[in-house]
Amino acid sequence: MAPGPVLPRTTDPLLICTDSSAPPKWNTILTRIRARGEVYPLQAPEYEGIAVDALLAANKKYKKHPFVVIADEESMKSADRAVLVVWAEKGGKAGDPERGDSFRCAPAAVPAVEKKLEEEGKKAWAALAEGVGGDGIYRG
Repeated sequence: MAPGPVLPRTTDPLLICTDSSAPPKWNTILTRIRARGEVYPLQAPEYEGIAVDALLAANKKYKKHPFVVIADEESMKSADRAVLVVWAEKGGKAGDPERGDSFRCAPAAVPAVEKKLEEEGKKAWAALAEGVGGDGIYRG
């Protein structure tokens, strides 16, 4: 069995592209996020089509990031280019997010999500997830 991807250590949140079929759409996502903050973009063949579970396993092995942001096929197809924000750490106490919990987020809102999670940690996750609108997207 081939080893899984290796996720880099960064101070910025990871933005992983798992669907590189539309470079202009990927660039739109990057531009919308970077207009308000920074991310560490990863777009490489080893991430193409990779399942969320495999990314979480890679993160678990190295314990680098409490959450990851994924630009997947749905991100590329939706007009909003909403990315998937996924909690990457194991839950602990009741009310904590569990590894794999996720919500869709407008790219422009990613820096606000990152700031809230950086400041409040796990406690912020529930409020963010509850802030998802009727269209299934967190907009800040």
